[in-house]
Amino acid sequence: MKKILVLIKHTTRFITGYLLFLLTNKRNEFGYQSLIKLFTETQGKSTKLIHYVISKVKSKYQVNYPVESQLGKFSYEDISHIVKEIETNGFYVFPNRLSEETCNSLMKFAMETEALVRPIENDDNTVKGWTNRQKTKIDREKPLAIRYDFLVKDLLENSEIQDLLADLSLIAIAQEYLNCKPKSDVLGMWWHTSYFKEENPDAATMYHFDMDRVKWLKFFFYLTDTKKENGAHQFISGSHNGNIPKQFMKRGYSRLSEKEVEDYYGKERVITYEAPRGTIIAEDTSGLHRGYPVQKGDRLLFQIQYSDSLFGAELHNTVVNKETLSSNLRDMISKYPEIYEYYLKDLN
Repeated sequence: MKKILVLIKHTTRFITGYLLFLLTNKRNEFGYQSLIKLFTETQGKSTKLIHYVISKVKSKYQVNYPVESQLGKFSYEDISHIVKEIETNGFYVFPNRLSEETCNSLMKFAMETEALVRPIENDDNTVKGWTNRQKTKIDREKPLAIRYDFLVKDLLENSEIQDLLADLSLIAIAQEYLNCKPKSDVLGMWWHTSYFKEENPDAATMYHFDMDRVKWLKFFFYLTDTKKENGAHQFISGSHNGNIPKQFMKRGYSRLSEKEVEDYYGKERVITYEAPRGTIIAEDTSGLHRGYPVQKGDRLLFQIQYSDSLFGAELHNTVVNKETLSSNLRDMISKYPEIYEYYLKDLN
């Protein structure tokens, strides 16, 4: 009876929050928190139902196949194969990689652009290293923090990143996986360093699931050669779409240690992406994942996310400067305007 009352309460709160979002186009924390609560209480069944309704309302864009991009040429059958792999396993590693030119350009950007350092909290809640998040360029020989996060506004000014946002093959994959018009809404780039070599909840080096939206697909881009010791991304195969046990779900939106995750799933389910720079991974991060704690060197990672709806967490409030748009992104905005509304609200 208690669980039924909890489900009724949070279903009502979610519906109210979502309707307010549709009416005002503004997030509300109570609706978002109820989305998370329903996800953990039902082991993902609630979000599958919510996504089903969203996908029926938001029809897909018409895409002319094959699609060509810097990642290659993709037929509809190619896209369907990739989507099937993600549906089954939760991830797909592309055989083609970013070009050396693109990797070099993004590395230059990451070395020359200031980023926010992410301090580590000690057991007594004091901060180790920095008293607050400061902005600085990375010194790879002497890192000042476990993680350096680049600002979205700086990423949106970069022409290579704009071209990746305009990549039709990524959009086509996201659309087929989501079965509706995708919305680009999470853009990020960060360094992981060996400043702190243990598992840490603040730096995403403990296992966790994401829950910023109802349903989404992330694309990760390795910008450095990455072995396990450099902080390779790890994913529990098949743990996506709510396939996480009750014993973990009942703890809510929390971090999990390597030991408890591997004790439950077994080491054979752990996918460790050891790969050269330029590698691209599509992943449903509703499954358990993390960055392995960096033991040596560092790792530079870039990500793009596409979601079925913008309802959920407020991640940033950045609008791209229309004067700096690449021709590729400008063309994509004119063809598929709804995809970019989160970043490009003011563009006419």
